[in-house]
Amino acid sequence: MAQKMKTPQGMFLGLWGAWVALLGMLALVAWWVPPMAVQAQAPSTYPTAALAGLVTTDAGGLFTFTRPTTGTVSLTAADDNATAALSVLPGGAAALTMGGSSTTAITLTTDGGSLIVDGPNVSSGTGGTFTVKRSDAGTVTVTAADDDATAALSVLPGGAAALTLGGASTTAVTVTTDGGSLIVDGPNVSTGTGGTFTVKRSDAGIVTVTAADDDATSALTVLPGGASALTLGGASTTAVTVTTDGTGDAEVVLPVNSIGPTELTGFHQNLVICGDDAGAATTNYLGPSLPSWKGDGSDYSLASTACDALDNTVEATADLVVSTLALKAHGMRCISDATQGAGESVVFTLRSAAADTTPVISCTIAEAATECRSNVATTTNIAAGATLAVKVVPTGDNAAGNVWCSVLMSMP
Repeated sequence: MAQKMKTPQGMFLGLWGAWVALLGMLALVAWWVPPMAVQAQAPSTYPTAALAGLVTTDAGGLFTFTRPTTGTVSLTAADDNATAALSVLPGGAAALTMGGSSTTAITLTTDGGSLIVDGPNVSSGTGGTFTVKRSDAGTVTVTAADDDATAALSVLPGGAAALTLGGASTTAVTVTTDGGSLIVDGPNVSTGTGGTFTVKRSDAGIVTVTAADDDATSALTVLPGGASALTLGGASTTAVTVTTDGTGDAEVVLPVNSIGPTELTGFHQNLVICGDDAGAATTNYLGPSLPSWKGDGSDYSLASTACDALDNTVEATADLVVSTLALKAHGMRCISDATQGAGESVVFTLRSAAADTTPVISCTIAEAATECRSNVATTTNIAAGATLAVKVVPTGDNAAGNVWCSVLMSMP
């Protein structure tokens, strides 16, 4: 069969048909390409040139995000709404590390909700231990902060459990306020029963509670709750000691008539020790009036004949044994029938076994005065069978006169 020759018009129509077929095939391919693949190529959103080299990995699994300019790299979660959560998880049962040796700070910010650190082992401690570290030596401070300058800080145990401050190696626990109260509250404070507060020290010794403020003279007040009793000591307390910086009836102040005779230690009685003041700076010793001590009713008043016979310049002659039982002195009052003149005074000192008592019980009748007293009590008992006397030492050009002392004694 003879072959038909193609005309130019036929060749043009054939090429046009092939072009139309090719466009149809391209349209079909475009219809099957997923939309996300097309979006991922949008050059206005993800410029290929800008991303090149900014997200890299290494053989150890380190994933690095780099931005082309100086600033903060932020990783933000996003989905089809505005509340997409973000989870950063290690692979399996492995550690998740935030920051490294060159990290200067890790900041966790919320919109006001809670920051919860959870897990059987937090930080490097054992189960439930949370450790806050700093990169150099110094104090670690945990500070509360909110949208003003007065954020409260609460540290709470989980449920009905104990809250412990410090441990076996803690040297001190300091609680500081701006002048407000420190309130310790709860049905059981420290290791005691309800309402018992125990202050402990780490070694043997005395526990001291001291008041302090912004100067060196802070008063300390211990008050019961409302109209209640205040008890010092208990059944096992061996002694209650009150120490001040001086002597006199202003050192320990009690309500009027608050101490009765039955509250003094054991038996108590006044012992009269009297005689003459030798005058002219001469030391003299007054002896005790044993008859009146024994209750025979003899007159041992100031300037009495009986008193005049009790003094002597020799102590061994004047002093006498008062009791075969141990005694304790609780104070002394001395009077003179002569007023001391200019530059004159008389010093009276209680003596036992030819020595001053412990502590010394002494008082001085000063210029223009006629009596004195001492509220000091002996802390060491006057021994059973020991002698007693009062030493009298005048100063100045005193004239001789009559003197009389009364010493409050008890039998412990």
